Amino acid sequence: MPIYELTLQAESDIRDIIRYTLERHGEKQALCYKNAMQKNSAQSLKEPSIPAPSQSAFHKFM
Repeated sequence: MPIYELTLQAESDIRDIIRYTLERHGEKQALCYKNAMQKNSAQSLKEPSIPAPSQSAFHKFM
């Protein structure tokens, strides 16, 4: 199974999303959102036509 690395822009976008969620909705919701993004990227790995980042890509965001 191929592993995809996030681009710098994608990493920046994820940081912005998590930062916004933290500021507006708190840490609990930000963690839920981060976990949902991880789950969705894992599901994408099962679909070979949909590229997704490696699971480790999200660990540095929270």
